[in-house]
Amino acid sequence: MTQKIARLISYIFHPVFIPVLLLLVIYGFAPTPFYFSLFSLKSFLALCGIVLLYTAIFPGAFIYWLFKRKVISDVELPEQTERPKIYLITSGFYIALTYFLYSKGGMLRPTSFLIGIMSVSIIGLGVFTLKEKISAHATAMGGFVGILLMVLLKYGEAHIEYPLFGVIIISGIVLSSRLALQVHSLKQVSLGFLWGMCVGLLGIFFL
Repeated sequence: MTQKIARLISYIFHPVFIPVLLLLVIYGFAPTPFYFSLFSLKSFLALCGIVLLYTAIFPGAFIYWLFKRKVISDVELPEQTERPKIYLITSGFYIALTYFLYSKGGMLRPTSFLIGIMSVSIIGLGVFTLKEKISAHATAMGGFVGILLMVLLKYGEAHIEYPLFGVIIISGIVLSSRLALQVHSLKQVSLGFLWGMCVGLLGIFFL
């Protein structure tokens, strides 16, 4: 895998885009357990917009602001020491979104649980990164796989098998891209993927 391709893959499947991608997959293949079948297309797209705002745009703007203020050395956070505080602060946006959706109740509550699961994943990532530079890409993809797998096992949504298989393949490609770019070791991407998958599995199982 060339450096350009690896970098492109890392951008396309950046962790900030995974929440919306997850919602789109669930909406298309297993909408009933999360009440998405009750949404109009316009309402669902509005929900995706809100999620994108809190999980990608706000955190991205915040990281860029910190970079401009020279609080961090690079927006891609290559330094391990800079990552924990960014992850923990970013989790605040996820927690705020979780609370907002949960407080609205009704059809939005299942989505609040999904975002809450991701919040736990990010908090854990921040804590683990104090000791090891765990891959956020791997954690996000692991959570993606874990959530889809438990939706299949818990709710028996057979149609989710197809995107699940695809996400597993894409996860391998994404993890390989992180290794190709030499920004993480095999241990770091493996730990990240396992952490994300465990949180996804357990989150859906209990919530």
